[in-house]
Amino acid sequence: MSEKDVVAKTPNRIVSASEAMIFVAKRIKTARCIKKMTMSNMAANLGITRKQLQNYETAQSNITVARLWQISKILDVDTSFFVEGLNASKQLLSDDDLEVIRAFGKIKDTKVKETLWGIIKAI
Repeated sequence: MSEKDVVAKTPNRIVSASEAMIFVAKRIKTARCIKKMTMSNMAANLGITRKQLQNYETAQSNITVARLWQISKILDVDTSFFVEGLNASKQLLSDDDLEVIRAFGKIKDTKVKETLWGIIKAI
């Protein structure tokens, strides 16, 4: 592995630039889905085409720090969200995990939500 390819090094893990791009791309898509924002709406907010957003979410296009900051503002997340856990693991949220998060977000009754959250934390 060349120096150019190495983004970060930890005692147990080396992350290449391409792995980092894929990780960030998946985090963008995850945040957008959690916020229930369509690709078209997000692209419009960014002032780009839906295809360009798709390229970001599939790591087909490099994303600048400025664009990542803009995305974080639109999705109301800290910019660190996109890189948190980058060195810890390759695995992000699975489709099942995302489905659970969406279902939890749809619960309207706050008592039910609080009770369920208490059960989840206890596990």
